[in-house]
Amino acid sequence: MITSGVNNITKFVQSSNKSFMEYVKYIDRDEAIRNANYDKYNAINYENYNHYMDNPSKASGLFSATHDSLTKEQVSSVRKLFCQAQENGSIMWQDVISFDNNWLHKHGVYDPKTGDLDEGAIQKGIREGMSRMLKREDLFNTALWTASIHYNTDNIHVHIATVEPNPTRPIGVYKNKLTGGTYSARRGKRKLSSLDLMKQAVASNILDRHEQMTELTRLIRNELSIANQEVRHIYDRELRASFIEIYKELPSDKRLWKYNNQALKSTKPKIDKFITNYIEKYQYESLQEVDKLIDDEIKTIEETYGKGSKQANRSEDYRQTKYHEIYTRMGNQLLREMKQFDKERYLNKENKSSYSTKHSVDKALKSLNKLLNPKKNYKNQRIYRELQENNQQGKEQDYQL
Repeated sequence: MITSGVNNITKFVQSSNKSFMEYVKYIDRDEAIRNANYDKYNAINYENYNHYMDNPSKASGLFSATHDSLTKEQVSSVRKLFCQAQENGSIMWQDVISFDNNWLHKHGVYDPKTGDLDEGAIQKGIREGMSRMLKREDLFNTALWTASIHYNTDNIHVHIATVEPNPTRPIGVYKNKLTGGTYSARRGKRKLSSLDLMKQAVASNILDRHEQMTELTRLIRNELSIANQEVRHIYDRELRASFIEIYKELPSDKRLWKYNNQALKSTKPKIDKFITNYIEKYQYESLQEVDKLIDDEIKTIEETYGKGSKQANRSEDYRQTKYHEIYTRMGNQLLREMKQFDKERYLNKENKSSYSTKHSVDKALKSLNKLLNPKKNYKNQRIYRELQENNQQGKEQDYQL
């Protein structure tokens, strides 16, 4: 069984369904009557779910996408629009977002001792969730919704009803599973991905993980970094050898020197190995801090959506995403260092070439003069050997860091 901090359940009814008109009546009642007749007005009547929630002992006033508490005049206007939606054959979607009260308490939204609830935080989450879901379903500019927060001992939940005063959903022909016949109805089913997005938006707005995410971003961008370290001049023998090995494999076109470029596919494992070794030797403590924050975030995801849920199963993707970000940033920093190394190596060659050209004639004449003097032949042999050794050392120094 999945135990989670946020749950949602949904149902839709056609305009001819009795529940549609009952909800219109529900809108027009005061709080006391709405509370007393909750089951009657609620189109979501799944036995197990209603038992899980119980009936609300208290409900807040109606709120909407733009108002925290609808006045009597606003409620009257909303009721007329719901009536218009029914007359025009709109679907009515009903959603219930319920919360584990302990989860709300942990994240500072609910105080079980006093019963105080931060309704503003709940409303903000519902608005964000509805906004994202409606945009995904192409209903954002045509739909109207109202909601109310319901309290009980075990689970605080929000009841939401949505209609289109001027329907845009197409009418299709469907098969009646009981009779085998067909019937025409407006399409009401929403994509599961849209409902998941709504739930995630509600949860993330209540969680308020901004401080933790800011610290994680700071660590990744500032602490786990080889920028300005001049790694091309590093003294570590293993990393120096790895640096040269990678450099020799890079394509001649420096525009391709990007970590995620396909041209570096065969070299990428060596770049990753360099980064791993670099972190272990110089930034291990920073990586531990990053891992702790990632672990905390994964734990929060599992508590919010429940272990075994689709969202929680994707929580490890979060770790992979953050590690990819780390290796991408450090990989590109390493490649920029290699560009600088390549530039310095080119300039050194240019300087040597210029010096050699300037003195080449004098050197040639002197060498020729010595070769023509038999008495100094033994010296010529020694000088030749020295020049040969120096030339070999120069080739090796071309790749020195």
